[in-house]
Amino acid sequence: MVTRLPRLPPLGGHRLSLRPYRNRRDGNEAKLVAALRKAGCQVQLIDKPTDALAFYPGEVSLIEFKTSKGRLTPSQASFSQTWPIIVIRTLEDVAVFLSQQK
Repeated sequence: MVTRLPRLPPLGGHRLSLRPYRNRRDGNEAKLVAALRKAGCQVQLIDKPTDALAFYPGEVSLIEFKTSKGRLTPSQASFSQTWPIIVIRTLEDVAVFLSQQK
C-alpha cells in the first residue's frame, strides 16, 4: 500500500541545503541540539532555509536556532510566510517546543 503525502507549498525560490559547506553556526546551537536529541528528537542540521529539521514522533519541524538577540534573515522571514519556522533560543524554548509535540 502506498501512502500519499499531502501536497506541500512550493519553497518559493528558496533552496534546501544539507550543508555542502560549513557556515557560521549560532553559539548556543550545540547545546540546544543536544537537548532536543536527548529528548528523543532526530535533528538533521541543514543550512538553508533554516538551521535544522527536527523529527519528533509524528512531526517534522523546521528549526532556526538564534541567540537572544538574533533575528530571522530577510530570506528566512520571507520563507516563513509559507512554511512555519520554529525559532529556538533557550533550553526553555526547547521544553516548550517538545511539550507542543506530544
